[in-house]
Amino acid sequence: MKRQRGGHMVGKMHITPARPPGRMPARAARAEEVPVWEAFEDLAGRLHGAVLDLSMPTVDLLNVWGRVLAERSRWQQLDAEGLLEWPDSPGRGRSTEPWPQPQGDGCAQQAISETQKNWKGLLQQAYQQTHRKVIPKDEISYVVEAVESQFRATVQAPLLSSPFQGELSINKKQAEHAAARAAIYSDFPKYAEVPEKAQKATESAENAMNAKMKLNEMVQLLTGRPVVKEEIAYEVQELPVPGQRGSQYVATVRLASLDDDCYEGEPASNKKQAEHFAAQAAVAAMAERVQPLEEERREAKRRKTMEARRGGKKPFRPAGHPGPPAAFERMAYGRVAASDEVKKEEW
Repeated sequence: MKRQRGGHMVGKMHITPARPPGRMPARAARAEEVPVWEAFEDLAGRLHGAVLDLSMPTVDLLNVWGRVLAERSRWQQLDAEGLLEWPDSPGRGRSTEPWPQPQGDGCAQQAISETQKNWKGLLQQAYQQTHRKVIPKDEISYVVEAVESQFRATVQAPLLSSPFQGELSINKKQAEHAAARAAIYSDFPKYAEVPEKAQKATESAENAMNAKMKLNEMVQLLTGRPVVKEEIAYEVQELPVPGQRGSQYVATVRLASLDDDCYEGEPASNKKQAEHFAAQAAVAAMAERVQPLEEERREAKRRKTMEARRGGKKPFRPAGHPGPPAAFERMAYGRVAASDEVKKEEW
């Protein structure tokens, strides 16, 4: 029995799934080596029904899900070993429609490119450059074990912090690369090759998140007193993006205690981020003005610390302050006044 599915004829003993663009056709599979595709379809259909059946216990649902994953891995392994027949050209009654590309933000494609990197070569490079030595051929070794229908590898070397085990993979080669990847992210993170644009975007976001706190400190230094909430006011405007759906947000920050100085930030995708960008603009504009005050503060703290350490001298305490309990004094300075030894004080 055969039936039409996705533009291709699917039989019980012979399957020809459509291949992605650019992939070379593999040799035809022997019928006795290929499981029944319709059984896999039926199992996937059972999973679909189990998800929609709210009365099914979670344990039973997970059992079906585990069977689907195991069967899918089996088909992936057959594909990796070249045991599936891929159509190499249009014709013979097969569909000529292009392979559908995934819709989304590109995360799936990024994950695929991660698995296609030469992690073993990268690990050897990182190991050699970090330890500055010529690596003997067998110094970095891999051990691969079969786990049901998949493979898991462990990499070890004398100068690695520990043996590293990779995630389950569909063939031995990918398993070794997964183990090398785990070792790189642990012992040689700078070799993980984070894209430059992504790294700059992360740093920019982190700096923006800290900008509001930094601005509060700067205003406090310039005014010489604690800052109240009303002295730093943010105003956010929503702006449409020409030719696109959605909006952008631009914020301004007004410093009431500093002659009503006002600073505008870069456009952002949400209101919170827009406020941080406005604070970032204010911090950058006020940096030279505040720098001498920050240096004076750091120097005052340094002198105060040195005076406190010199000869066990206690740090400055305002007049009338009760000070810490005697037990704290004893731990901090190794001595306590005689009058405090029998006195119980409250902090």
